[in-house]
Amino acid sequence: MSFTYPCDEALKINFFSNYSHYRLEDRYNLNNIAKSLWNNSSAEERHRIYGDWVDLFTYEPNLAQANICILTYHWPYYVNHNKVAQAWEEVHAARAHGKPLVILSGGDHPANLPFQDILENVILFESAGCLGILIEHLPEPLCYFRVDHGENRLSESDRKTQVIYRANAVVAMNREIIKNQAVIDEVTKNRILKILYYQAMHLFYLDEKKRALELLSEIQKTSYEKITVFSGFVNLFSPFLRSRSLGHVLYKFRKYF
Repeated sequence: MSFTYPCDEALKINFFSNYSHYRLEDRYNLNNIAKSLWNNSSAEERHRIYGDWVDLFTYEPNLAQANICILTYHWPYYVNHNKVAQAWEEVHAARAHGKPLVILSGGDHPANLPFQDILENVILFESAGCLGILIEHLPEPLCYFRVDHGENRLSESDRKTQVIYRANAVVAMNREIIKNQAVIDEVTKNRILKILYYQAMHLFYLDEKKRALELLSEIQKTSYEKITVFSGFVNLFSPFLRSRSLGHVLYKFRKYF
């Protein structure tokens, strides 16, 4: 049976990003719209992973014919890799063609664009530096730890808050992996299980017993018998042991996982 999606082509936005600047090893930093289309996945896979973006946008390789220009990478990429000059190239090209330039930026650091004053049609989408953790698309779920300084940011919060928010992110990723096992490689599955295990251990040490047991319950949903049996064993004896004692049990057995 064929797989099709209804879509009105007239409603799609034609965007330009500079494909000549694209490097596969830097794909993680690629803007989300280009990432949804610059891949070899089937139409079905694209919709499952990227959702409506696939229907809302079309890549236009000719800037003159595009509706908008989207900076090829997220802004922090240019700053962290000393490639601001490359961003300037795209700024000048958008300006020369009279196109609005959309810039995506994430992380705690403010974008502080050096060219916003000379280009009127700059549209900046910037994520807030708060207690969030970015979860990148499957099949490579990743999260990062915020590093900037400021109030209400994860890096400035107490250790318990940091561990709880990281645990929430990893649980969400694990549930996505369970739903999409067919396209997730074993290395990724094993990595998430290890992270779940260590986050549970940290939560036990922080007297977050109930939350730690929830993470062990997530581990029990997997098909890895050794880890499942061990997690069930810890859950069974949890009413009789203090939270820190359970953390010590996980610490002692960590090398086996």
